[in-house]
Amino acid sequence: MKKLYSTTLLLLALAPAALAQKAVTNLTSGTEFDGLSAAITAAESGDVLQINKDIDVSFVINPLAKTITIQGVTPGITINVKNGSNASLKQFINLNKDAADGALTLKDIVVNAESTPTTNKFIEQANGSLTLENVIIKNLTYNSTYPGIVRTTGTSTATTLMNLSFENCVMPENSPYEIYNNQGDYSPIISGNADYDVWLNQSTASITDGGMTADSKVNIFYNKHNSSVPVVKGTTDIFKFNLEVIYNDTDADKTPKMLAPTGNDLFAINEANVLLINPAESGVQSQGGSTIGAVQKAAVNGAMIVVNANTTETSALSFAGKTIEIIGANSDATVAASNIALFNPAANTDLTIKNLAITWSLSSDADSNFAAQAGKADSKLTLDNVVFKNCSSKQSFVRSLNGGILALNGVSFDNCEMTSNQSFVTFNNPGCSISGKNDNLSLTINNAGTNSLNAEGLEMGDSPIRLTLSGLKSYKDNPDNYDHGHLLITGCEDTSLFSLTNNGWTLSGDSDGIRVLDNIVVTGIEDVDVEAEADGEAEYYDLRGIRMSADALTTGIYLRRQGGKVAKVAIR
Repeated sequence: MKKLYSTTLLLLALAPAALAQKAVTNLTSGTEFDGLSAAITAAESGDVLQINKDIDVSFVINPLAKTITIQGVTPGITINVKNGSNASLKQFINLNKDAADGALTLKDIVVNAESTPTTNKFIEQANGSLTLENVIIKNLTYNSTYPGIVRTTGTSTATTLMNLSFENCVMPENSPYEIYNNQGDYSPIISGNADYDVWLNQSTASITDGGMTADSKVNIFYNKHNSSVPVVKGTTDIFKFNLEVIYNDTDADKTPKMLAPTGNDLFAINEANVLLINPAESGVQSQGGSTIGAVQKAAVNGAMIVVNANTTETSALSFAGKTIEIIGANSDATVAASNIALFNPAANTDLTIKNLAITWSLSSDADSNFAAQAGKADSKLTLDNVVFKNCSSKQSFVRSLNGGILALNGVSFDNCEMTSNQSFVTFNNPGCSISGKNDNLSLTINNAGTNSLNAEGLEMGDSPIRLTLSGLKSYKDNPDNYDHGHLLITGCEDTSLFSLTNNGWTLSGDSDGIRVLDNIVVTGIEDVDVEAEADGEAEYYDLRGIRMSADALTTGIYLRRQGGKVAKVAIR
């Protein structure tokens, strides 16, 4: 019996090892393998090889003429590239002439190359099709004279890079490009997150945007490119790319280039301070200019104007009756002007200013000039991520009036000053809005007893917004018709976002928004009126002007508003 018991324990101890899943499973056939090399050799075209745990690879992967997918059982499964017994191993993937009809997909894998400093082509696609999806290549020290960690050359037929990224990879200074395209016959498709450098080594070489995320940034380099061939296919979004031309010392023409959309693609054109992009359906080509004013007349409805370098404007930008976006290409793009009404959308015009710095000054006391104004009927001006720098004026820099709508989102003021007791921004009519973080902002709301401001999405900036209310009727001056309890701000009930400059008034937040209350101070118990009958529902406020529920009143003195009359009442 003792011997049988020992045998049973031995079988139980061996059972987990016998049942343990092997490193690689062919999901098509169900066969398991100890290593990836044997799995690739045994695979047939169309098979999917699943890597179940981190493994070491000490051979060059090549599916030959087969179509094979190699994927991790979960994202993050790691392939450690090792030299092994083959000290000359310097590659990870090599789709050579024998892979002419083959296709390799690598998916949900981390490729760790820490032990393999390479002087060769780490991933080489000279033939066939290659897809890298959700792949991270990390810890690669790349000292190769062949540019590109991922290289497409020869007679490659298709390359797809989806959510490919590089971590802690050391590139040589003279060849810092992670992706190298030496193919002019087709264009590698890039999609998902993309943040790396691409070298185009053919005058007709390009890449294709197959659905890159909005925050992707691909740096494109080349020496000479055919002007009739797109640099990027399938997109007109210039903000996903940086373009740099590497000129040789012998090049006669070294004019800087930039990307501009034509039709559905991006082409390289001579660099300009301002790029006008008219919608494709208009049939108008993109064109450059020295200032926004220089391209203003050529802008059609729906156009985008991109500011690539600092400009100085000498005339008002009104864009009569059109919807126009003016966007800074980078954080340093600045529009400068003085003594003119700079951004002044005309009636029925919708003008958006985004990602720009504005430097503006007014040397005279004229009320007619401003940096930005929505001042015509049915005009709308949106300022999104705009900073005003070194501005000075007696009048407000930004304002709305005459029915114009002004929207501020993330607007800040840097080293700006008023030469009179004015705010940087003035709202004269309802319908305006403010959101995001707005730094060093002073704001005046005129007609504050009837006007309202939408502050949905407003966040605390470097300090509360300095708020000044004009045109309020107080109880003292208008006891029968005053603005106590007016809903001043909608979409926000956080009064800490504002610092009210008006004496005698306070802000009170409730579920509807922020109200402005007249501070009526009771000086003695003898001033309390006898409660009188009046029409309408009674509203009660404490002596700070905060509205109270009638059911929650405790012993004390309150203000009651009913039927347009206000009385002080005592609750005992």
